[in-house]
Amino acid sequence: VGEHVVASCDADNIDTKVVQFDELPSCTLRCPDPPVSPPGFEKVSGRWKCAEGFGGTPMISCVRTSGCDLNVTMSGCSPLVSCAAPEVDRCSTFVPDECDFEPGSSCYVFCGKNFRMENPDGQAFPQVDWDSNLTNITAFIPDWHSYGDVVPYAVAFCPADNTEAALPLWSPGPRCIIDCPYPTYIPPGYRERMRYNRWRCEEGYTGTALLQCTLHSNCSVTSWLSGCDELVPCALPSVEDPCVFDFDLGNCSSVMGGESCVVGCKWPYVGSSTVATCVELNTDPLRPLDWEMPSCNFSCQDPDPLPEGYLRASDVSNPGASDWLCASGFNGEAMATCDIDETCLAITALS
Repeated sequence: VGEHVVASCDADNIDTKVVQFDELPSCTLRCPDPPVSPPGFEKVSGRWKCAEGFGGTPMISCVRTSGCDLNVTMSGCSPLVSCAAPEVDRCSTFVPDECDFEPGSSCYVFCGKNFRMENPDGQAFPQVDWDSNLTNITAFIPDWHSYGDVVPYAVAFCPADNTEAALPLWSPGPRCIIDCPYPTYIPPGYRERMRYNRWRCEEGYTGTALLQCTLHSNCSVTSWLSGCDELVPCALPSVEDPCVFDFDLGNCSSVMGGESCVVGCKWPYVGSSTVATCVELNTDPLRPLDWEMPSCNFSCQDPDPLPEGYLRASDVSNPGASDWLCASGFNGEAMATCDIDETCLAITALS
């Protein structure tokens, strides 16, 4: 097709092969319709379209064969096929078995058991309207939900003109994150807050209560609580000689965090007393009290009764003599040593 031009022949022309043109016409090939509509194509109101059961954009093309004949072909319309099943994590995302993803169909997709839908920024997933009769969505809700639950859902759909086994489209795609279930065992030290499955440390414990969980290969979830430690008294300081210091004076064996007790000298030791303190919020039963050792000295008790052969110097008039003397009928120099027995009693031993 194209615009025509005028050819002329001179009045005195004698050459039968010469025709004069100012210019040749500009012609463009326009493909005619094929003699028979191929499968998948139909012409409606002068325009080609894909027939029912086919999708795409119809195109007609042609090429010259020998001479001026044309080979006309049509393309662009392919049989409609279902979309492939969406690729989702089988534990976190629930796709109902009824979803076939045929062209033009859509499907409600939910979060798996022990998972919850997280809204994307600036958007919110629709939620099931349990009282609506406009859709049959309630027929697809997983059985771990009960009537009246807040159940967000995503929608996957297959385009009406889908011709490839491609993945369906989302509006928008589900974002399912694990939601730890109620733990089967509640250890000591944890108390549930007013909101379901929210926890804090019980009185007598310190820390931040944490609810954690593990997802197993069979999609089951195990929850546990951690983060709360029991407040306990500090331990008594370690000393070389248990007979020197009196920790019972101020009940130092039960001093809680932030509290103090008085440490004195255990008789027969005498001296000053000091204060021992337990660190704030102590949770370590092996942590000793913070303290400074008192200065303690012991004094021996005289043996009672006195062993035979010994006298106290103070019992006789003998200025300048030692504390102990040999009694009449005995000879030698009395020696006294102070020993502490297994009961922490200091007694003078004479020899």
